[in-house]
Amino acid sequence: MTLAIALLLSVAAPRSAPACPTAIEASIGESVGSSADAQGHGGRVVARIDEAAPGRWVAEVAIDIGGRTVHRRFTARSCSTAHRAVDVAIGTAVEAFAIEAGTAARIPTPQGEPEPVQSAAGDAAIIVPPPLVSPPSAAATPPSAESRAAEPAPVTLADPPAIRDEPPRPKLPRPALQAAFGPTIGLILGPLPRVTASFGLSIALLVGRWRAELAGGYALRQRTSTAGRDDAARIQLWTIEARAAFVPRVRIVEFPVHAGVIVGDLVARGVEVDAPDTAHAFWGAALLGAGVMVAPARRVAVGAEVSGLGAFSLPTFTFGRGADEPLVVHRPDRFGMRALVRFEVRLP
Repeated sequence: MTLAIALLLSVAAPRSAPACPTAIEASIGESVGSSADAQGHGGRVVARIDEAAPGRWVAEVAIDIGGRTVHRRFTARSCSTAHRAVDVAIGTAVEAFAIEAGTAARIPTPQGEPEPVQSAAGDAAIIVPPPLVSPPSAAATPPSAESRAAEPAPVTLADPPAIRDEPPRPKLPRPALQAAFGPTIGLILGPLPRVTASFGLSIALLVGRWRAELAGGYALRQRTSTAGRDDAARIQLWTIEARAAFVPRVRIVEFPVHAGVIVGDLVARGVEVDAPDTAHAFWGAALLGAGVMVAPARRVAVGAEVSGLGAFSLPTFTFGRGADEPLVVHRPDRFGMRALVRFEVRLP
């Protein structure tokens, strides 16, 4: 059995009102044979157009047709454009419902009127609104000036502007020149009898991918004694160093490779002896190493490094003289190493 449907759109308020309407109510009447309402195909359209901001109109449409409700929301630059968007939404919903209901229709030419299409059984005529866009036809005549003036302007919908609670902060470039300072803590092996904790303070100048640094440090004192004797000494070390580093970077991670010189005062004081005395000696070494630093912010960085030491000054501390040779209480190692953890503040 062939079903024939007629769809008619009637607007309750006149569409030619002088002001752009901000509330629209339309009823969609349909008929199947002669009993449209009895079949339950009637529908209704409710639309509201509001000016959300200057130059930004929002249209919300609710289309109830065929037992279903379709909601649409549009944003346009003017009220008239939003109004035309509502017309497009209504026409699209009516055409979609006609297609789902099994309606067949042909596409009329721009100058032609929609013609009734008879069903196979000849029961009733089918009247379908013209599609939103009619394809060009070679046989169609160009529209007259009056018809072109009467046609509505094409619907142009603008994307709503992005709304952010807070504007993004621009990322500041890294300064070409920075000064840095901060404390260090670590372990040192070589100048003292055993592995010793060390503390220091460094200042540095950062220029591009290069770094020049001065640092001072202190290694905690340790107790040592001669073999087979009760004589002992406490030894500590004060140092100052200068070094340069090449610093390649990957985003916020830096990989400094450094070389420099560290010198200091090696201090030994006798304990548990008859006449305790204090002796000072010069100690120096070349250092070479590498590390990694992370700069999560432009003015803060943390990192760690490991350096190898090669001493070029090896002082010897002794207790008096024995029968054949002095009693050596301490002599630094030729090679050693140092590991540091650092925290630094960078300016500007």
